[in-house]
Amino acid sequence: MASCTLAGGKFEKDSVTSKLRKPPVIVDAERYDDLHPLAMQTFEGPIAASHDWIVPGITGEKYPCKPEIYRESYAPAEPDAGSVA
Repeated sequence: MASCTLAGGKFEKDSVTSKLRKPPVIVDAERYDDLHPLAMQTFEGPIAASHDWIVPGITGEKYPCKPEIYRESYAPAEPDAGSVA
């Protein structure tokens, strides 16, 4: 049985799969809607953004997010929530 630390707490993992909850995070996103693609350097290498939302990764790196995925993955935050990432 493997033991892991998660957000300061400890949980036991006794199988190959575990069900985990990913805490909600508020992020600042911006829309890139220029005629010319934006070349972005990411951990995976260069990516071109064109009419995409630019969203931060967990360490603050920036990634393009296609509008369809953005609509499925993100929802407006409460006005007074502030940004976290």
